[in-house]
Amino acid sequence: MNVLQAITPLVRTSKVITLFINNGVIKTSSRKVGLSGKVKSTVLEKWGTYWKDLIKDYTDVLKDTIEDSKKYPRKTLGILSLFGFVFLSCKTNPDDISYRENVLKCSNDVLLVGKAIRNPNTDQFLTAVENCYNLGVIRRLSFGIISVMWIDNYSSELGIFKAECSYLKPQYLTFSSRLIDIGFFGKWWKLEKIMKDYDINHEEWVDSKQ
Repeated sequence: MNVLQAITPLVRTSKVITLFINNGVIKTSSRKVGLSGKVKSTVLEKWGTYWKDLIKDYTDVLKDTIEDSKKYPRKTLGILSLFGFVFLSCKTNPDDISYRENVLKCSNDVLLVGKAIRNPNTDQFLTAVENCYNLGVIRRLSFGIISVMWIDNYSSELGIFKAECSYLKPQYLTFSSRLIDIGFFGKWWKLEKIMKDYDINHEEWVDSKQ
């Protein structure tokens, strides 16, 4: 009996401690769940507020733009025309493939004409461009709305020092002498100009008179 009497308070105490601990764990876990829910709701509220403010700002800007366009129609027309011009220029900016195709087409057209009546300027220009292509020195430089074709010193496939050294690259001051064509609005303007009267040899009449 003495032993049982001594153990009984210990058992009761352990039960109380266990219940206390369990209650504490339950309370703590419930608090954690409540805090996580609050954090999630706070983050969602912030995101919602951010997007609402962003949409409101863009809506206000759109309204102001429409009002200003009504007040200043000429200015609006000028800005829209400028944007349209830039967009169309970028869209029709020719690349190096189109230049190569145009050179081949022009060369074929010239070859169909007899050498006696062939324009020598056109023939010499196309021959020089074709030689540059064979050497691999034709380059294209694009400015977004316009492209230029120019002649480099060496082929990109060469691994010699002169071709790789940055100090021996073509200089900006002499770059204009390396230009061979300008591409704009889907056309290569130098090539189109050089092909004008490509089947007329003006020197033919001079030689016949002599």
